[in-house]
Amino acid sequence: MDHAESESGPTPYHWDPPPPDFYDPVIEYYKQFVDREALRENLRLTVDQRFEKLKERIAGEKARRAEETFPMPDAVVEHSGQRLTS
Repeated sequence: MDHAESESGPTPYHWDPPPPDFYDPVIEYYKQFVDREALRENLRLTVDQRFEKLKERIAGEKARRAEETFPMPDAVVEHSGQRLTS
């Protein structure tokens, strides 16, 4: 009997992972672009901390896009002497 089958028939959603020494050149290529330390750091956080970090990142991205879409006029910058966003 195949290991993917039981006495009652095939097991649904069964997946045989590749052996540990399996080499995939595509995966190996993309590994160089992964910051493993950032992944480890993120995994040390609780789920709530990860969501909070994500919300902060989304808010920052929205602010950045708003600045690109509606840049602060130079006259306002010169008058106030400071820029609100970097």
